[in-house]
Amino acid sequence: MTSDELRREFVSLCCISASLAEESASLQADISALCKKSVKFQQSAEIEEDKLTNQLLRRLQNEELQKHRFHDQILREERARQQIMDQITEVRRQTAELEGQLTYEHESQRMLLQRKLVDVARKMIELERQLLNERQEHLSALTTQLAYIKSESIGAGADGLNEGRVPLANHSLLATNHVPVDALQSSSHVNNDERSSVVLSSEAAAPSAQMTPGSSTDDMYGTVVRLEEQLKHLRKQHEAAMAVSTTNQTLCTELGRSLESIQQAAFVDKARTLKLREELQEAKRRVAELGESAQKCGCYFPSDDSSGIMTPKGSSFTEERRREITTGLYQRCPSGCVQPSYSASESGEEFRPG
Repeated sequence: MTSDELRREFVSLCCISASLAEESASLQADISALCKKSVKFQQSAEIEEDKLTNQLLRRLQNEELQKHRFHDQILREERARQQIMDQITEVRRQTAELEGQLTYEHESQRMLLQRKLVDVARKMIELERQLLNERQEHLSALTTQLAYIKSESIGAGADGLNEGRVPLANHSLLATNHVPVDALQSSSHVNNDERSSVVLSSEAAAPSAQMTPGSSTDDMYGTVVRLEEQLKHLRKQHEAAMAVSTTNQTLCTELGRSLESIQQAAFVDKARTLKLREELQEAKRRVAELGESAQKCGCYFPSDDSSGIMTPKGSSFTEERRREITTGLYQRCPSGCVQPSYSASESGEEFRPG
């Protein structure tokens, strides 16, 4: 190889070396710029990572505080619900006792009123029977007196006989119309009026018999007419009293029937109440069994007295969901993010960065 070729080769190598030196300088400049940019990016990434970590820590702490608040609220609600259930049980027990007492008092009062009503009806029937007997006696006495006066009026021609018999008739009339004091006290005002009218008529008949034969005959006819009118009036009153007695007996019969119907209705209501009470106890037993089965399964079961708040056993699903969301947030962070480590208890302790 000649010197010219070596010189040309040397010149080309020098050119190549110069170009390589320029490229190396430019590459060094690019490397320094890239290093500066990487430092800036790293710093900004660290700042963003710190910000995101702090935000997540604050959110997790807030969630923990919220969880504790919810847990305390659930415990308070459980205690309040238990107190309300105890109060409801006590009220139901008192209600059952009051129902039993009211039923017993109602039955005793009903039986007492029924006995009193039967006694009153019996007394009314006895008084009506006594009144009817007294009326019958008065009617028979008046009938006897009227027949005697008619027989005396037929034989009015004999003055001596009339003068001797009229006092006897008055004496017999007064003896016939004599009534015991007890019967007078128990009779009504109508009987008193009838007795007074009979006594007055007998007293009016006594002086009329002591008059002259001509005037005594006229007075005798007038007395007979008055006595017949009184007899008709007494018969009408007797018929009215019989009608009233029949009406009272009918009313007593209807009252007895109504009492029997009321007693049957009371028995039916009592049986219905017992049946409803048994159904209520059966429903309570079923609700208690469903609540126990739900607690054994660990799921949320709203009872009839709960306010829709989940129990601590039913809040595990919420805690798992919150943990999944937190894990997803950390997975979306850059690779240099620092993930916090959970504490061993997960029962309220703060999170610590790893």
